Amino acid sequence: LVFLYGPKTPTLAGTSTPSDKHNFNLLAALDSPAPGGGTYVDHFESGPSGVNKNGDVVFAADVDVPGREVLFQADKSGVTRLLSPGQVVSGVVLGDHTISYASINDVGGAAVVWATYPGDYRFPYGVDSVVLRKTANAPFNAVVVPRVTSAPGGGWFYGAADAALSQAGDVAFLGLVDSGFGVRPGVFVAAANGAITAVARPGDPAPGGGVFRAGTWISIASQGGYVAFTARTTVSGSGGALFFSDPRAGQLVRIAGHGDPAIGGGTIVGVNAPKVNAKGDVLFSALTSRTGDRFSYRELYLYSGGVLKAVARKGDQLADGRIFVSAMLNSWSMNDAGDVTFGAMTQSRQFALGIPQLGSLWAGYYATWKGLPEFIARDFDNLLGAGTLLSMGDAGISTLPIGAHGDIVFPAYSNGSGVTYLIRASRKVYTQ
Repeated sequence: LVFLYGPKTPTLAGTSTPSDKHNFNLLAALDSPAPGGGTYVDHFESGPSGVNKNGDVVFAADVDVPGREVLFQADKSGVTRLLSPGQVVSGVVLGDHTISYASINDVGGAAVVWATYPGDYRFPYGVDSVVLRKTANAPFNAVVVPRVTSAPGGGWFYGAADAALSQAGDVAFLGLVDSGFGVRPGVFVAAANGAITAVARPGDPAPGGGVFRAGTWISIASQGGYVAFTARTTVSGSGGALFFSDPRAGQLVRIAGHGDPAIGGGTIVGVNAPKVNAKGDVLFSALTSRTGDRFSYRELYLYSGGVLKAVARKGDQLADGRIFVSAMLNSWSMNDAGDVTFGAMTQSRQFALGIPQLGSLWAGYYATWKGLPEFIARDFDNLLGAGTLLSMGDAGISTLPIGAHGDIVFPAYSNGSGVTYLIRASRKVYTQ
């Protein structure tokens, strides 16, 4: 069809309100022309720090020309390309795809990890990748170049697996270094002035016992300083544990991990995807197993003031009356005010989806705003003139980033048009 008739131009209306508290704006649509040439294909990726206070969004998408992944920014002037395969940054030729989600701060800085080789991913994950950072209105520069940049504690970096950005331009990243466990990711911070410090290298003693084996997820507070990360240790099991670093207090603490009691009963069998804010609060998921349950479920916890609290647990009633079953994979985020957004699989007495062990399952995007729960959008909503939204997007691809003013970015698939859209839900009307 594309060959015969060309790419389809999106026909979405400007705004629509399944949630009466939000305006919805189309940012991009698959099968539509991408800035700089080619057509968006496959999926959209937006990270936990992918939207700033101005509503500006960074996202990655595959483009059919050149047939590889490209990084874009959407702002009031429209959508522009930031990085493309084959581009040369600090003497490094960029490969075919990103390694990490991209981050954007309120002053327009951005950071991302990018492969330096053609073709599919290499393992260990993140090897031969470069950490890139830019300030507003400036080009990207390499922060870490594989097999060139020296690592604190000895040796060099072989690449990186994840990165997050503060307002000042500090980049927290999982840097691959040689260790007694082989080449594994440790936790590092590259300050805006270029100095790199180690938070936890593989082989370092871990709070709670054992030593660190590998970092798995990382987040840095918007004001810098606080770093939250998950890691596997020699005593944590495959589910790992969550740690919190406060360098100003000289503290590194273990928050929760594999084998710990879950809130309300049961056992935590895994933790992942932490998001830390300027107050030092940490949002994360706890994969929870309870006696009598056939499956484990992702519940959302908040670590605040040294206390662990539940944000969403299996059986909780959500703002639209549905019952929370499990969080979508990696789909949650939090801003500095403590507002939370998350994707959820929910139960309803309507629309059985063929999973008798769980009953009728729906999917939806939810949030809290100034302490009050609300829903953003859900299966079977009619949004932006696109027809019925059969699916709330690609779980694990979009993390539902939330900005300082409550802007939320998410993908959704329309049954009416057969197209996946990248959408921003905002509390104010943008002129874009």
